[in-house]
Amino acid sequence: MDFYTRTLVWCFVLCFSVFKSNASTTTNEINQEYFVLPSAISQQLTDKNISSISPERWIGYQSSAIQLAEGKNWLAVRLHNNSAQSLERVLVIDGRQFVFNEAIYRLTGDTQLNSHPSEHRINNLIYSHLTLSPNETVTYYIQVHSRAENKVNLTLLEESAFEARLTTDYFTSGIAIGGIGAIAIVLVFVFFATANKTILLLTGYFCLLAINLAVMHGINLYSFYPEYQNVQGVEFPIFTSLSALAILWFSSELFTLKTTNKKLYLVYYAFGLSMLVNVALSYFLSFDTNVMLCNVIYHIVTILLLPLVIHLWRIKHSLAHLFTVFVLLQASASVLNVLFYGIFELNAELFTIGYWLTGLLIIFIMARQASLEINAKQVAQKAALKNALMSRQAQDELLSLQEETQEQLEQRVQERTLELNIALQELEEANRELEQKNTIDELTGLFNRRYYDQKLLAEFRRSRRNLTPLSLVVIDIDHFKTINDQFGHTGGDTCLIKLAKLIKQCLRRSSDIGCRYGGEEFCLILPETDTDGAISIAEELRRQVVTTSFSIEQHSISLTISCGVSTYKQQSDVNPIDIFNAADKALYQAKENGRNQVKEFAITAT
Repeated sequence: MDFYTRTLVWCFVLCFSVFKSNASTTTNEINQEYFVLPSAISQQLTDKNISSISPERWIGYQSSAIQLAEGKNWLAVRLHNNSAQSLERVLVIDGRQFVFNEAIYRLTGDTQLNSHPSEHRINNLIYSHLTLSPNETVTYYIQVHSRAENKVNLTLLEESAFEARLTTDYFTSGIAIGGIGAIAIVLVFVFFATANKTILLLTGYFCLLAINLAVMHGINLYSFYPEYQNVQGVEFPIFTSLSALAILWFSSELFTLKTTNKKLYLVYYAFGLSMLVNVALSYFLSFDTNVMLCNVIYHIVTILLLPLVIHLWRIKHSLAHLFTVFVLLQASASVLNVLFYGIFELNAELFTIGYWLTGLLIIFIMARQASLEINAKQVAQKAALKNALMSRQAQDELLSLQEETQEQLEQRVQERTLELNIALQELEEANRELEQKNTIDELTGLFNRRYYDQKLLAEFRRSRRNLTPLSLVVIDIDHFKTINDQFGHTGGDTCLIKLAKLIKQCLRRSSDIGCRYGGEEFCLILPETDTDGAISIAEELRRQVVTTSFSIEQHSISLTISCGVSTYKQQSDVNPIDIFNAADKALYQAKENGRNQVKEFAITAT
């Protein structure tokens, strides 16, 4: 049996169970009448004087769904046993998260009220077992407190129907809450396997959804601690705020907003802080206000996600269409809840469907992104392999050509000695040009690392022989990775070329040498230059960089550099590596002290 078949079977079982539980109410053996007192009267009454209220002041209801006012309410249920035998029934009071502090009284005779026991289920379902004698008419008065204006359902069920109802409630809430929780547990193992921060945020989001659904289904703190009435409803704003923070944080990390859309990232960051403040303030707000704020938060999250959808479509992101569907589903749940149930209620069934659909879709988005990343890596690997094969083929052709040329030269060496000498001279000149090219960095036009190693050793020996100072300046571009991340390697190359031109302008002596050491690092070899002279050149270059505007893709950015200076003054047991290490330490100090500055470090022998 495949996944879709199993899903259809479970849906059929669930619908059948709900239908059966709704159909299995009490029979016509018992006549039922429901009444409620107006709010103004209910607030003033107690069990001592409730039976003295005249029947005209009670408001009758045709159905068992009775409207409650905020605060204390008095309800009445009049039952008449039409049969000739005793009947046992269960009176169910379903107010879920709104109703608390209930009390049930049985009217015996005309005026005497006796307290009748009631019990709670874990989903805050209140029920009481009733026994009706043959042809007996009895009235039950029910006192309940409501956190807000809301309807309460009073249902009279047979014992078997009551058990079926409990089974159905537990089944539906178990599927709704347990399914989301199971997804969260699976994501925990995925996080430990991948160490992916985005997976961790998604795990937290699903955990918060599961807790929120549990509260909506009546499984809240008040269910476990009915003696603490103040805890009823505090879970809504706490977990709604945290889930809003989690989904925005997750979306920000999934689409790297910190680098791709900094303004939207800061908006999400500010809203997340406000959600933490709302968590702290929610305890001091009324139940109505907290539920209303939850509905408002759902709508604000949808509004905040819309700019992200527009951003994804603008950059032609491969997941833009899927994320658009996710936002539409998110919006549908909150809008439908307000339209059908008002801003002061959160419907458990509606949000269960919404959470499941959006949860499954966001997992599909994560899986789709992982698939796209794997495909991109495979394409890159294939391209790299193709380039390697082409390079190998070119090398083989070059070797073959060289062998043919060598054979031709050997055959004609005796015949064309003069031509060979000319060719050898030309070849020697070409080799010199090639050697010169091998010492030049192709991107910046400065000398490369290979030339730096040779020249520093030569100048070191000359300085030691002539007893003259030799200074070395190591230069590094500040925050160069940020430029590469924002403008790509092409933008970074543009900055390197511009900096190389400024280095050439600052080196006015033919003996001074500028080299690209590697990446964004450059070195200046300054023969016969003391520390002050080297610092002066480095400071001049640093000022030139600060005042120069670097243009990248029609964007003008400011660039700074950090410089480290070291000077060789014939210290004993010192080699060229020690000179570089000292300059590198000075560079490290410049960066540690805030960058955009020149530091000098004394040379020590290793």
